[in-house]
Amino acid sequence: MTEASARYIDLTLLSGLEPAMSPEEQARVTEMLVSGDKNELAKAAHVLYDLGVLLKQGMLFSNRSEKAKSQLQASFQKEFKSSKNRPAFNDRDTRVSEEKKQNDFDRDIRSHALPLPVRMPRMVIVEAYDPDGTPEERKLLPGTKTTKPSLNFCDDPWDGTLGAAFTKLEVTKSSDTGGGIKKFFKPKKEVIPTTTSSSKTVDTTLKFSPGFDAIADRMDGGYSAKLTLHDEPRVLISSLHNDAAKVGLQKGDVVTHINGEEFLGNAQELNFIIKEHYANAGAGDKLELVVNAEQCVAKALQLRAM
Repeated sequence: MTEASARYIDLTLLSGLEPAMSPEEQARVTEMLVSGDKNELAKAAHVLYDLGVLLKQGMLFSNRSEKAKSQLQASFQKEFKSSKNRPAFNDRDTRVSEEKKQNDFDRDIRSHALPLPVRMPRMVIVEAYDPDGTPEERKLLPGTKTTKPSLNFCDDPWDGTLGAAFTKLEVTKSSDTGGGIKKFFKPKKEVIPTTTSSSKTVDTTLKFSPGFDAIADRMDGGYSAKLTLHDEPRVLISSLHNDAAKVGLQKGDVVTHINGEEFLGNAQELNFIIKEHYANAGAGDKLELVVNAEQCVAKALQLRAM
């Protein structure tokens, strides 16, 4: 890796957390987010979560405690299943000497940045729960405001295209099916008729976006470029309650990793994993989720940085 590439920083990717980071950390997180690897996106989401916690505690890079340094170093070194081996983060790296030049470079990157995909990766921690628990059992969970499950999910397979990164997913109720998914594609001026099945309703509306066009045009096939040979299962959050509704999750978020491992399956399988975790850990334990660390989002961010 050249010195120039090692110092590439895109502040638009850092969720406003740059005051808590050194320039080297900013460059490392940027590198993760533009790597084109969905598991590197999950790792970046984990690092940004920990940085957000430190920032809420008033810790900037300049006044970081030894405990915080150790915790953050572990986050940078964390490996999600199937991720590539990468050099360990060196917490002893010093700040770059040309700070003014770096700041000018950062401002230039910010001013010329293309739009971000409609969904960005993030990590959250929620209370463990039993998806099949009784209302009486749920009343005993910490922070419970309702006896409904903290999270409900629905299936919506990914078609394997790059265009999915520029698609806003809206999960809605349907009088016929009890639930549905509306997809709002933003690339082109085209309308695809609504389709209805026994399980969901999908409205697909394509809209012109010059910024998204500029990103998609950097890959042969554009929005229709296939990143996988076949459709893959994808699980969306369809409703959320209790503490899950307070940590920034949204309906339509795609669950991609759970407890440090990539998840690839359907809603029933995800509920089984959550139920099994609760059975082994019990009430009061935590559930770690990463959402939107999708391959299409990883590729879109990589193309955006080219």
